[in-house]
Amino acid sequence: MATAQDPLNPCPPAGEGGGRRPPGGDAASRHSRVGIRTCVACRQEAGKSELIRFVRRPGGGVEVDVTGRTEGRGAYLHRSAGCLEVARKRHALDRALGTPVQPEVWSQLDA
Repeated sequence: MATAQDPLNPCPPAGEGGGRRPPGGDAASRHSRVGIRTCVACRQEAGKSELIRFVRRPGGGVEVDVTGRTEGRGAYLHRSAGCLEVARKRHALDRALGTPVQPEVWSQLDA
């Protein structure tokens, strides 16, 4: 049996703490997970439901992702006018997605 000093097995022996958790964890922790994302304008973390997701489509172009599941590279912004303005002024969304955001996308948010 390997010990904690065994250079080929860096994991501590069973029963000495630091071991693996049982698969799946407890039911309460599985159901309370919230997806945390970072706003590209203010760099603050927030839950996915508090942010707007933008996606760069595989064929090119950027669109607002209302479902949060559209395929492609995603970036998140707070719904506040301040974050939208900062992202537009600093081209933060363009940088995060690696492509320019079309004026039509911004006009969708202004409406």
